Amino acid sequence: MHSSLQPSALNAGLQGGSLSIIMQVSSRLKHATMLLLAMLALGMISGTASAKDYSFKVENKTKLKIVKILVSEDKKEWGHFDIGEGIDPGVKVKLNWDKSTNNQECKQWVKAVFEGGEESNPAIFDFCEDDLVVEFSAKE
Repeated sequence: MHSSLQPSALNAGLQGGSLSIIMQVSSRLKHATMLLLAMLALGMISGTASAKDYSFKVENKTKLKIVKILVSEDKKEWGHFDIGEGIDPGVKVKLNWDKSTNNQECKQWVKAVFEGGEESNPAIFDFCEDDLVVEFSAKE
């Protein structure tokens, strides 16, 4: 009888040990899963907060007010920036690209429309360049 109790006691001990190990592994998996979810959530938040904002400066070195800034990838279809009431002569302003343009090419054609309707010649600029300043100067 004594020997028949040993195997069942040993078996119960292994089962209890196995259960303990399974519970520890399960607990560690839960912690790892929670940590992973927290990291993903933080990554999503910080990814949204750090989305690239593309901006550049426009300097009006002419004697006329700029009333529109037009941009185009192909010089056929032109979009425009909201520059409010315009850019007065001698003024430098910062303009931000709309996030809907983030998938467009860096190099874009740019031209200004001045009060009275005259347009500058289009010029190409690389808007991925840091600290870009687009200058509009009087024609000589």
